[in-house]
This record gives sequence, C-alpha cells and structure tokens, in this order.
Amino acid sequence: MSYGEWAAEWWKWLLVSEDADTYLQKDPVLFLRGAFDYETANGQRRPKRKLHKDRTGNEKIEISEGTAIFFPVIEAEFNEEDPDPDDGGVLITTEAEMRYFARRDIDEGGEMGATIKKGNETPTKIVKDLKDYRAESPLFKLVVSDKSPLKDYLEVAQKAGTFDAVTDGYWILVRSLPPSEVPYQIHFEAEGRHGYYNSGTYDITVKPKPPSRVEDKSDILVTGNSLGPK
Repeated sequence: MSYGEWAAEWWKWLLVSEDADTYLQKDPVLFLRGAFDYETANGQRRPKRKLHKDRTGNEKIEISEGTAIFFPVIEAEFNEEDPDPDDGGVLITTEAEMRYFARRDIDEGGEMGATIKKGNETPTKIVKDLKDYRAESPLFKLVVSDKSPLKDYLEVAQKAGTFDAVTDGYWILVRSLPPSEVPYQIHFEAEGRHGYYNSGTYDITVKPKPPSRVEDKSDILVTGNSLGPK
C-alpha cells in the first residue's frame, strides 16, 4: 500500500471505533494520533491551543517485534458533508473541492518535526526531511460510527454515516523497531493553518516476536488498531 492509502486507513480507524486508542497484540500496525478538541468562541469553531496527546509512563503501549507504526505529523481531511471553509452556507460536493481545501490547509501550515529516542538517549529525527513524506490519499469511503467520541471534537462535528473523503498531510511509517527492555519514545508536533496544532508523545515498548504457530486467519480482517471484527 502507498502512504496515501495508509492515510485513508488511518482516518477510517480514527472514527470507526468507540475507543480508537485500543491496541491489541495481534494488530500488525499501531496507529498514533495527536489530540483533538475544538471549541466555539464568538460564533466560530476554533481549535483549543497546544493540545497534546500524552501516552508516556504508565500510559505506554507494548507491541511485538515486527509491528509497524504509522502516524501523521500533520494532516487535513475533507469530505462531502463538510461546509465550504470560504462559504459556510455551502457544502463541499466534489472531489476537486475536497482536494483543494485539504492541500491548502497543509500548504499554509508552519513548523513541524518528529523524533525518536530509546530510554535516556538524545532524540534524533525519524526521517532526514519531512518534506519528502507528504502524501495525499485516493478518494475513499470514510465510515463514521455513531459510537465514535472523536467525531464531535473535529473542526467540523461529524455526523455518523459513510462519506466520500480525501486526506493530505505528512505521514511517517516506521516499518519495525528492534526489541528493547526500555521504551522507545516517539514525539511529533506541527503547526497547521489558522492556529491548528497537532502533537503527541508515545512511549512504546517492543517485545520479542513470540514463537510462530499455525493459525487460520483467513476470515479475519487485519488492519491497524483492531479495525477487524471483535
């Protein structure tokens, strides 16, 4: 799959679950996210400043060796239920409009960065130049569950249903990390258009791959963070 296709899967994961942060050891991909919370002030909906997703210390995540990690440093998503940002009385209706607004949000963003360290080591950049990791999704079907708590905290409160959507942004895929007794720490942050801010810090412990065993998974949908049937 391309980065753009993984970006679409990330958005499907974000809004399809009652608890998007649930991770099971059988999941081959761990999706990470920043914090979401918008507020209405003076009749306008604006992001609360400097929100941060903190999954460190006791909130750390344990994965198995060979598990990939995928996340956006900054992203923008638009779908057919979103109002036109330049004319809130009109809904977006075409793929071209979705792509235009998603690209504009990313084009007009600010500084960004993503680092990783192990234990007390000095953080280093995950990739040399984030500008090489911009990706845009194909048109995809965004399924929003009525049980998703995050749908009410987006820039536009999202109703439940299935919608055509696109996303654009800077995305990182860590194919795998070696096993370690001390946690790795991944940190990312970025400034978006109109005061939007995305950041997160995750402690991730990587355990050795368990002994292999034969298991029939032919009828199980396996994607990131437990998207399959439970």
